[in-house]
Amino acid sequence: MSDQPLPLSYATLQETARQDQSETQAESERDRRQHHRRSTHRSWVEVDGEAYWVVDISLGGLRFEAPHDHEHMGAEIAGVLVYQDDRSMTRMPFRAEVVRVDPSGGTVGATFRNLPDAQIDDLLVILSSVERAFNEARSLQQREQDRRERIAKLTKWLAILTLLGMAGIAGYMVAVGA
Repeated sequence: MSDQPLPLSYATLQETARQDQSETQAESERDRRQHHRRSTHRSWVEVDGEAYWVVDISLGGLRFEAPHDHEHMGAEIAGVLVYQDDRSMTRMPFRAEVVRVDPSGGTVGATFRNLPDAQIDDLLVILSSVERAFNEARSLQQREQDRRERIAKLTKWLAILTLLGMAGIAGYMVAVGA
């Protein structure tokens, strides 16, 4: 069986997002990593007039680089999540609650709050784009690994053929008395 996740329909993802957004505060106190996270290098958030790179993102929230004194636990933040690739740019306004501050790593983790349907749609577009970029990068890495393996095999066979050729020439030279 393949390690690839089964594709979810857009409607299923949208319904899951709606259910996740309606969880109670008590449920949010559980392990905050309930959603599949994906690293991204093509996203940033604009908060309080400043732009910060997004480290990773999920259906439930995001983690972004920020000065350690920027936000505190429980703070409500409002901003715009931006994703840009070669194909498009998506901007999604959001409200979130800070649930993690890592002063040593300079990151802030936040959980999305009360996203309306249009913002959930935008988030799904962004997550799909992040996933597509991840899969394209993984595919490129696999092709590069396959190419390196083929070159290594070819190099080995060329070395063997060269040695056989040299042995054949040496044997011929001995046979003709050169």
